[in-house]
Amino acid sequence: MVRKGCKRCEVIPTVHEVAGKVYVFAPLDVLIARFEEAMRRAGYFPRHRGGVLFCQVDNFKGFLRRLIASNQFAGPEREDIQILFVPQGERLRLFHLQNLQPLGLYLDLVQGEAYLEIFQNGRLTIYFHPIFDVRTFDIVGYECLARGLREDGTLIPPRELFRFAERTDTLFFFDRVCREMAIKAAASKIPESKAIFINFVPGAIYDPRVCLRTTVEWIQQLSLAPSRIVFEVVETYRIEDLTHLKRILESYREMGFRVALDDFGTGYANLETLVHLAPDIIKIDQTLTRGVAKNPLNQRVLHSLTSFARESHIITLAEGVETQEELAYVRNLVDMVQGYYFGHPSQEPVQSLSPKLWEELSKP
Repeated sequence: MVRKGCKRCEVIPTVHEVAGKVYVFAPLDVLIARFEEAMRRAGYFPRHRGGVLFCQVDNFKGFLRRLIASNQFAGPEREDIQILFVPQGERLRLFHLQNLQPLGLYLDLVQGEAYLEIFQNGRLTIYFHPIFDVRTFDIVGYECLARGLREDGTLIPPRELFRFAERTDTLFFFDRVCREMAIKAAASKIPESKAIFINFVPGAIYDPRVCLRTTVEWIQQLSLAPSRIVFEVVETYRIEDLTHLKRILESYREMGFRVALDDFGTGYANLETLVHLAPDIIKIDQTLTRGVAKNPLNQRVLHSLTSFARESHIITLAEGVETQEELAYVRNLVDMVQGYYFGHPSQEPVQSLSPKLWEELSKP
């Protein structure tokens, strides 16, 4: 399993069906005892040396499948027990310790082979969600949204894919694949005059110049103007390292791209963050937009955010607009809108408002 350096976004971890020796480490003797008992029940013959449990296995993946079948390690102890596998023919060396991983990671990799296959083979499709100028209702851009495809053709929600990627430490790989597929799809389907919004996860980028290399290469190869590309932060939980995130956003800007903060008003996003990061665009979270016409608290928050953004020359986009009432309220506060009121994401980007919606919006 390749785990370190820039290869984390280029090589997906796998569990091989090869023989070798398994070493088991745990902070508590009771966990070691439980693991030893599970191994014996599965037909293995573990031994102890220096507080470490180890045994020879003829198939590492098969060994893990037997542990899964035993249903002995489905709780938090999965993360406390550490596993090291050394292939047959190799002697245990110091460098092998870089592959020491929680048992839970190995079990998730085996149980989630269908997900890994989706990541590995790029079995994803891109949907486009239009973004409108709030005054003219012209489409100014599209957000590119990745969806996984099961073997039967049904869609896998992005949150499900991201959760699996986080559990198996494949987020670096998955985030890169999604970015590149979005760029390729947008180059062939989105008109040249429209902006392309591409999501990225800051936690999947440790060095912008290294981790974004292939992304930038695809943009250049497809002759996309950097000014059309808007990279938006998708994490909704609080970012602990704002300095790192700022460095990523500055790297994007140096290359001529624009940057946006998604889900603003929740999680990490607050006025302090806005001042520190100074994005080009903020996408106001749907929890503030939804029902805003009848919610005085949301109205006050929305007025404060948009006033501050306007004074700071930051473009505002209201997400999650689903009703005419919500649109009527935000129309005088923000610059752009996006939401199901205008239509759902689609594989083929819509080119304009539907005639029915035009008629509805034209009413006094």
